[in-house]
Amino acid sequence: MSADDRNGDSADRNTSFDTAECLPYLFSQTSDRSGLAVQTIHISRAGGPEVLQGIICPQPQPGPGELLLRVSYAGVNRHDCNQRASARHPNITLPANIPGLEVAGEVMACGPGVENFRPGDSVCALIDGGGYAEMCLADAALTLPWPTDELRTGAALPEGLFTAWYNLIELARLRPGERLLIHGGTSGVGLIATQLAVMGGAEVWSTCGNEEKRALSASFGAARTFNYRAPDFLPALQEAVGNGMDVILDLSGLCYFNSNPKLAADGGRIIYLSSSSGEPVPLNGAALMTRQVWITASRLRQLPREHKARLAAALTGAHWLDLSAIRLHIDSEYPLAEAARAHERMESGGHAGKILLAVSEPVQFHQ
Repeated sequence: MSADDRNGDSADRNTSFDTAECLPYLFSQTSDRSGLAVQTIHISRAGGPEVLQGIICPQPQPGPGELLLRVSYAGVNRHDCNQRASARHPNITLPANIPGLEVAGEVMACGPGVENFRPGDSVCALIDGGGYAEMCLADAALTLPWPTDELRTGAALPEGLFTAWYNLIELARLRPGERLLIHGGTSGVGLIATQLAVMGGAEVWSTCGNEEKRALSASFGAARTFNYRAPDFLPALQEAVGNGMDVILDLSGLCYFNSNPKLAADGGRIIYLSSSSGEPVPLNGAALMTRQVWITASRLRQLPREHKARLAAALTGAHWLDLSAIRLHIDSEYPLAEAARAHERMESGGHAGKILLAVSEPVQFHQ
């Protein structure tokens, strides 16, 4: 998901402020909070986790169709790390980069035209940045009701749910009885995609980094799992798939780019959700043409707001999909002030499931 793409007015409203109205300093509970101000995490410049800094900004105000949310938890995604590492502006002097694509919390105010929510409602939401903050704006059309006592898990749902639905149901058109292979089966998206596919009648296989993750993937519904660190991993997987997998969802980068067509069935569909380093890879055209394999890639954040709204309507309207039955695995949780540690955990590659930032408690930043 590109850090350069910010769709709609809400992105700017969440992440852009006037310099004179912001305090780019480390702060604590004793900071001057006169007026309506919120504590946020800001990408100060391109770099490692250490460039994430606390900053006080004005409380955003909801516009038409928007909600003002008091954030209880924010989900941490790989995109947040990529955005931080590259940063839209290499020498940022404005708080124009507040990461965070999914949150759970309480509706504090509704903008004009909002009819399906009211202050006090507990919700989770897919947002276009700004989630690492005490308060943020959310598009009402991309917001889902969520139980008050489940806000912690609610923050782990939106990005993975929208991503899985868009790629498996809309792009790949996964059908009951088909077989799905997920590279990266214990990622946040991978675990949700597994459950979504199983609910839809598909059989799921997954690749994981160790035996513990294989067990986790199986517990979420994967029929077969494979350790990609095993010395005979690819030959064993290729033998096991037989006539091939109908759909391959690859969250691992492009390391299997030329192996995936050999794992696909005739007419199979392969979707990439990560380019890893972004380096070009050679293409084995023969394997694609022999099996007439279909390959694409996607980035949820780049979809127009109207398209995301259609996704929300589709997944909430699907008679076979029970959102309350989706299990959400939390890998770890950090206070908002320790967002840098959350990014370190994400980039270590050792996590399984979702990494969260806890925002509901007053934030303390220290020198």
